[in-house]
Order: sequence, then C-alpha cells, then structure tokens
Amino acid sequence: SAVFLSSYFVVYESTSAWLRERMPGHQGASHLLAGGVAGFVAAGVSTPFDVIKTRLQTANLELRLLLLLLPPLQTPLRLRCLALALALLLRGRLLLRGPLLLLVLLLGHATDHAILFSELVAEQGWRALWRGIGPRLAAFTPAGAITLGSYEMYKTLLQRVWKG
Repeated sequence: SAVFLSSYFVVYESTSAWLRERMPGHQGASHLLAGGVAGFVAAGVSTPFDVIKTRLQTANLELRLLLLLLPPLQTPLRLRCLALALALLLRGRLLLRGPLLLLVLLLGHATDHAILFSELVAEQGWRALWRGIGPRLAAFTPAGAITLGSYEMYKTLLQRVWKG
C-alpha cells in the first residue's frame, strides 16, 4: 500500500542517515537496524488501513453469492435474496451489520472505506483498527532488516565491482 511504502522508505532513509553518523564503522549493522525500524514503523502505521482493506475483501466474499446473480431491485428474486441475507444476519453468519449491510444489499456492491471505517469504530471501538498488529510487526521488522540490509550490501558490492 502507499501508506506502507511511503512510511517504509522515509523512515529507512532518515534512520539510516542518523545511524551512519553515530556508527561510522558499522555500515552493515546500521542498514540492518534501519531496515528493521522502517519495517516496524511502516507495519504499525499501515495496520488500520490494512484492517479496513481486509474487512472490505471479506465482506465482498461473504456477500458475493447474494449479489452475483441479482436481477433489478424490485424483482421477487432480489427480495428472496434480501430475505436470505436477513436470515443469515439473524443467525450471526454475516460479518456486516446494520446500515452497512443494508447499503451493500440495496446498492449491489461494497460501499466506501469511510462507511466501513465508521461502522467498525462504532461497533467495536478504535482498538478494532489495530487487530493483527502483533503478527504484522513480527513479520515486517525482520523482513525490512533483511530486505534493505541485503539491498545495501549488494549495492556496495556491485559498486566495488564496477569501479575495479
């Protein structure tokens, strides 16, 4: 995502410059550390956006069968599909609830990120935006260190080869 990548590279460049000043003889370690910090911060900053994206994707999957073959709004088949959706909702089998579910069913497609965001916060609180942050931090911190540390190592190696 744009949020992840922009924060990833901004944090990497600024952290890398800061560490190079403080660790002049340890270029490899400074790149690994800066990459890890960049992965950590980028994962943290982008988690709410990823939660919203995932909710939209799962909502689409959940309603695809109901919306795939729906004829125009006023037909009996559409009304039966709406009744089926309501029955599933009452049994607790649909993730979408309230006004968002109604909008999706009436409009025939998933609604806007802002609507899902407001529904999620209203129903589950602000903490819901941070679900899954632990695994993201555990994955992106070492991934950032390895990716950017390797990139800098190979860049230095290739520069030496081209010069000599």
